[in-house]
Amino acid sequence: TQVSAFVGRDGAVEAVRTSRGELPADLVAVGVGIAPNIELAQEAGLKVDRGIVVNEYLQTDSEGVYAAGDVARFYSPIFERHLRVEHYDVAAKQGMTAGANMAGERRAFADLPFFFSFMFDLKINAYGDLGKKTRIMSRGSVGAEKGFFQLYFDDGVLNGFLSVNRPFQEVNELKRVILSRKSFPDISLFEDESWNLGALIPA
Repeated sequence: TQVSAFVGRDGAVEAVRTSRGELPADLVAVGVGIAPNIELAQEAGLKVDRGIVVNEYLQTDSEGVYAAGDVARFYSPIFERHLRVEHYDVAAKQGMTAGANMAGERRAFADLPFFFSFMFDLKINAYGDLGKKTRIMSRGSVGAEKGFFQLYFDDGVLNGFLSVNRPFQEVNELKRVILSRKSFPDISLFEDESWNLGALIPA
């Protein structure tokens, strides 16, 4: 679906015009991402691939040179592949990890990728790798009083989730599921609100 225009009057949006027709809207949020500035790394001969490629210690392919934050495409020991996350929480933690390694430590960055955004009464949190998935499922529904989860599975393994206004206890339970890397033969149970998420991977 492609967006072609915002429709409204007197400075207020009323709809979004798309290739599939108009969608009514009171508010529009635009997320366009960023393009990492990798020119200096390229000129220095460092390996780049949609960011500056680093290992789990945030070291580039040149000894003694490190990269962290939005520009770093880092190897995640959790997901066993390279990721790039555009959020200050990850950038701050990677900066501390890279600094420690520059000072002689050997500390891997193995945090679960995370970002959040608060918009009015919406508390949005995302954990894990939302890019690699074979199926997306929901727990709860949009507009529900207690919010909802959007769950991203890759062949039965929960890779990540988006949480909107869900209890923090459930968020922590799903984080444990991601970190377990357990494969579930029947993922439909995640949609069942009567099912206790804490029973999946006990604390």
